[in-house]
Amino acid sequence: MSGSVILGLPPALVLYAAALFLALFDRRYRAMRGWFTLLGTALALAASAYSLLLGASAMEVTAVLLAFSLLELEGTP
Repeated sequence: MSGSVILGLPPALVLYAAALFLALFDRRYRAMRGWFTLLGTALALAASAYSLLLGASAMEVTAVLLAFSLLELEGTP
């Protein structure tokens, strides 16, 4: 097997990091009543689409999105 494609794409890593920051910021401060969470989700999906277009496998993208989804669901009533 070859190495991870996602780890070799700096723009995708920046988008995933921004999505994570927005999700955690909204969770901590509830600043915009969920808008940062929606924006973070949109960034994560954009990074996933970018990664898929540049050759990442569906399994790689699924693993990242699963981790992001579990973070979003944690603490939900």
